[in-house]
Amino acid sequence: MPSLDVTLVIDRPDAAAELCAGLRRQGCRVETVVRDHIPPANLAASSSSLVVVNIEPRAAGALAWCRDVRAARPDSRICALFEEADETAQVVALETGADTVLVRPFSERLLLAHLHALARGRPRRPGRHDSGALVVDEGARSAKLAGRALDLTDTEFELLLLLAGRPGQVVDRETIKREIRGLPFDSRDRSIDLCVVRLRRKLGDDALNPRYIKSVRGQGYLLIAPTS
Repeated sequence: MPSLDVTLVIDRPDAAAELCAGLRRQGCRVETVVRDHIPPANLAASSSSLVVVNIEPRAAGALAWCRDVRAARPDSRICALFEEADETAQVVALETGADTVLVRPFSERLLLAHLHALARGRPRRPGRHDSGALVVDEGARSAKLAGRALDLTDTEFELLLLLAGRPGQVVDRETIKREIRGLPFDSRDRSIDLCVVRLRRKLGDDALNPRYIKSVRGQGYLLIAPTS
């Protein structure tokens, strides 16, 4: 595998020395920064598109920092590492800005596999997709319904963009997870389904009588193509 450039974000200057050494043992080029010492906008100048954020227990503001990095540099891929985290904390991290989450204990090999998956990423396809009253503009990273801007999280926007790029076609959960997260599908992971629920709510859609997002049992989801 090719070597990776990684920006490792820590909360204390003396933290994560073992993690940094482990990444270097795996052939990564690592730049370490202390979160409180660098604003998210300044991180955008870094040459690395892979950002590993080591989140310590009770660390204040780490998830908001991930969100701000995502806003400052949307092409980045963010891996959040937790010492401990329940399912809710992991979902919040993913919805806030992280692309993937790992909770200790995990091996250097697993972390490296996640980083390589994120590095492959999803090819950017800037474009505008019109589906009746729904307009999704990738270049502007905006979505509007009947002229009204939708307030979407990054994951909700990426999911809507993926479906809008294939109107009338079923997109299975494995494809959604791989394209949005750069990771393989895990049948126990319900984050995609939860994202669909939230997205439908913002679209004013009804799962039983959908106008926009339709569930296809045992397969995945599709964006209903306009009839006119």
